[in-house]
Amino acid sequence: MINITLDSNIYDLISASAGTKHNIKALVCAKKICICAPEHVVHELKKSPFNGLPDWFPIAETKDSVFVAGVTPWGNGTLGSGPVYDKHLGESKKYDDAIIADTANLTSEILVTNDGRFKRRLAKASNDCKALDFIEFEAFLESLIKA
Repeated sequence: MINITLDSNIYDLISASAGTKHNIKALVCAKKICICAPEHVVHELKKSPFNGLPDWFPIAETKDSVFVAGVTPWGNGTLGSGPVYDKHLGESKKYDDAIIADTANLTSEILVTNDGRFKRRLAKASNDCKALDFIEFEAFLESLIKA
């Protein structure tokens, strides 16, 4: 089974694509993939029009791998920072992306994001988690469906 983390910006694109929704659900039900949702992504989606995780397919919620005071909601995450968090954050103040990147590195083989900067930083910071954009993700899903 391949664990996949979806960045919050991907849910909008999935909502507009019935074919992608169908493929994800079929692959999750066939136990070929597992969609993982770090607490930080769930928190971001609660502030979106989705008002939380959509129910299009089963999603496994995961704890954030780091806790950042003033950023991470109390009770979420693990105290401290992970190696990918530190590398991904660098000189930036994009704590949210660094938290999601570190958590995806621990829980998933693939992270899907349409944020090019996020994707490039994860590629440099992690050898364990590959970043795909939405178009690459759709092609990946199609290859699994055909396999």
